[in-house]
Amino acid sequence: MIYLFLGTEQNVLRKKAHGLIEKLQNKRPDAELFSLNEDNFSFGNLEELSAGSGLFDPKHIVFVDNIFGVGMVEEKEIKAILPAMKSSESIFVLLETKLLAPQKKLLEKHSEKIVESDTKEKKKEDFNIFAITDALLYRDKIKLWSLYLEALASGKSPEEVHGLLFWQARAIAQAQKGANAKTSGLKPFVYTKSQKAQQKYSPKEIEQMPRSLMHLIHTSRLQSEGLNISLERWVLGL
Repeated sequence: MIYLFLGTEQNVLRKKAHGLIEKLQNKRPDAELFSLNEDNFSFGNLEELSAGSGLFDPKHIVFVDNIFGVGMVEEKEIKAILPAMKSSESIFVLLETKLLAPQKKLLEKHSEKIVESDTKEKKKEDFNIFAITDALLYRDKIKLWSLYLEALASGKSPEEVHGLLFWQARAIAQAQKGANAKTSGLKPFVYTKSQKAQQKYSPKEIEQMPRSLMHLIHTSRLQSEGLNISLERWVLGL
């Protein structure tokens, strides 16, 4: 059985989700509670929890915290696992900030109950700045340039975009040096994703990328042109 809490008003939804979990625990005091989040999630664990049952109670209570909407589960895996979650004797409480339309349709189809809540105050923009890191990973210069201009138009500062690009560039460099997530110092999800850049950049380019971005912010302060122009030139030079 699946209960879905969906929306941008996360504080409200999280409180409601935990309230439901508390009620479920009161009804089933022997049920085991599991919490899956970005730090400890694996698809194998979700499969096991969907198929298994508790030692003393036939139902687990599983809190799945913002997993489906952040790209940690592929759409084909979502399609495969949802029927098992729906028919499971365990109860799955899902909290998601934002889902793509196909993901939302699948989850709504299999959920017993859906609670949605979005912030009433309309934000200035709905631009997803993290799309910039994907464009950098795949060396899509035109898309990265377009997203950079869109970020500035939506109110993001050049410093904010630069900081995000530098973080991703450094993660790419760490992923190249590390034999695995642990030795690289990155979280498994970040390590696996950052490794993809090795198909688009040479080892030397990966090593120099964070250095060039660090150099960029220093030199832009000494030159007459602003960081916005310097960063745009860097993007177009990929």
